[in-house]
Amino acid sequence: DSCVEIWLENLMDTLPDDRRDICFISPSAMQMIPGRWTPDFFVQDWAELRLPEMDLTLMPVNDCETEFSEDDLDVVAGSHWGLLVYFRPLNTFRMYDSLGSSLRPQCLKAASKLSAAFGAGDDFSFEVEGSAPRQENSYDCGAYVCVLAEELTRCFLANKRLMGEGELRGITPEKVRLRREEMRHLAGRDP
Repeated sequence: DSCVEIWLENLMDTLPDDRRDICFISPSAMQMIPGRWTPDFFVQDWAELRLPEMDLTLMPVNDCETEFSEDDLDVVAGSHWGLLVYFRPLNTFRMYDSLGSSLRPQCLKAASKLSAAFGAGDDFSFEVEGSAPRQENSYDCGAYVCVLAEELTRCFLANKRLMGEGELRGITPEKVRLRREEMRHLAGRDP
């Protein structure tokens, strides 16, 4: 969980300074979704993120359904992570889940609660990316989230679009294994 957060912060730091159209929402912030917070809360409390101005927003989502209170926001629970992406040009929330569609309920809830914060209106679409790369073990979901976030960002920067099926096939278990080693190294350096 903290590795995902550190990796996404590092990825954000590598973006060109003039990029103001990409946003990463931290796993700990996304932990608020199952809670009792209303869509209006996210519109007001997350206003500083300028979500209506973002063309690409990446949000790690996990399978935790616990409704935390404000005192518990530093707690990250759940055992499986996926990536929810909001792509403004298509007014679409797209779910990438390395186990298929196990996170569909959590991602739908996030899209519903956050659509007003994005200015998406009620006519946004929600898609499950059927070509999302699949993990072959029980522990690499966080590494898949990080690789997907990096590759989706790279594709967006180069082409102003999301990745296609062929590009997603390029995210192999070996590529994820190598990235997991890099994540371990980065997390070990981070205080």
